[in-house]
Amino acid sequence: MLALGSLAVAPGSAAAAITCTRPPTETGPNGSILITNPVSNIGCVTTSHGPGLATRYVEAVADTATGWTYTVRSVGGGTSNRVVVEFRKPADRRTRAITYSIAPGRVVIK
Repeated sequence: MLALGSLAVAPGSAAAAITCTRPPTETGPNGSILITNPVSNIGCVTTSHGPGLATRYVEAVADTATGWTYTVRSVGGGTSNRVVVEFRKPADRRTRAITYSIAPGRVVIK
């Protein structure tokens, strides 16, 4: 079983740098490839890319110390393979959504 990821926050600045503690890529227990991406200094998202290029949500981590939360809007799989995770900071109404979609030969992260 893989351990859940976490964040390492560099102290000393209002816009502290976020470091995802999971490696950028690793092999999952079922042979899938796990990919972890930072999200604009507010968190990290990990997705699983398995046989047939199926994309699935694995986990998200948000910088809760500065008020960020997240909601998983789509877990992937199916015909679209879209994983959508929305990050929010309710105190100042900021929102950042990250969308992963994958098709043969193409990966899109918005």
